[in-house]
Amino acid sequence: MVNGIADIWISILKNNYRMLGLDETKPRGIVILGILIGLGAISQLFMAITGTNAYFLGHSLNMTLSTIVYIFYAVVSVVLAYGMIDLKRSALYLSIPWFLWGTGNGIMIYVVIGNIEMLADAALSFIFLAHILSRREYFVN
Repeated sequence: MVNGIADIWISILKNNYRMLGLDETKPRGIVILGILIGLGAISQLFMAITGTNAYFLGHSLNMTLSTIVYIFYAVVSVVLAYGMIDLKRSALYLSIPWFLWGTGNGIMIYVVIGNIEMLADAALSFIFLAHILSRREYFVN
């Protein structure tokens, strides 16, 4: 099931690659990650505007501090997205600790509140990510 969904998603992006104005010589997987980071930045801006609580290592932050944190996250995400789409090596290296921080911080929320179902869901997400990353043809032309 995972293989079929991933293949459908990749083929949709592959067929619309030129329509998006992207160069055919760039590795599609890296560009797709850049696009996803950019979409994450948009969602972080919406969260800042709506006043959604941010969490830091499992603890909820107040509304003002949450807005500042979400704006900071959005700025960093935009910079990383631009760097990934432009194939900057520094953006790739900086995105690794950024993803690790986001993953660790996201998991800590569920560890603190003891939600086993969400931890299981996070584990399944890692399996999906490992499958995508193991398919080398997604990251080359």
